[in-house]
Amino acid sequence: MCDEKYILDFKTLEQMKSDVFNKPVEVCALLAEDDIKVLTIDNKTITLGVGKQEGQRASCSYTREYKGNYIYHSHPNESRSYPSSEDIVKVLKTDKLRFSIIATRWGVYVIKPTNKSHEIASMWSDRKQKYYMDKIKKYIDKIGIMENDKGYKEGTYDDIYPDEEELVEKNLEKIRKITFLRLKFCTWRELNI
Repeated sequence: MCDEKYILDFKTLEQMKSDVFNKPVEVCALLAEDDIKVLTIDNKTITLGVGKQEGQRASCSYTREYKGNYIYHSHPNESRSYPSSEDIVKVLKTDKLRFSIIATRWGVYVIKPTNKSHEIASMWSDRKQKYYMDKIKKYIDKIGIMENDKGYKEGTYDDIYPDEEELVEKNLEKIRKITFLRLKFCTWRELNI
């Protein structure tokens, strides 16, 4: 997996990829951890998100509070191939998550809080918080511009090329520097899925 401390087994990664390419809406779930730190989707917690409605974005909710848990959600095939700024801020603003995994057309993103990220975010004034949220959105939007310039073609747009992967990594690094979050991206190709 993208995180050296935990393992997503092949079956779980396969299910995540299937959620992206075969479900028309986001899939949300908690992940369960076994004794050797293998994470699997907790099927009892799976919920389907609300599709895009006029003036609103697609979204999903969790059936249980995610305190102390790992959360997962997919971005369906027709959606973004990267985390939204809200996905990043959710992890930054709560001390209840161990990490968040987002599966997209391009691969899997892992967003992990650190003690430093919580400490920094707790000290932000409202004005400073808005400033940093705007910066996060700016870096995320750069990935979105690249994705939009590429254009979506079903069946031919499922992979990310090395120069595009480099642009994603460059912008994630900028977000890491201002938030102190651990952000990791692994392509489906890297994961052998």
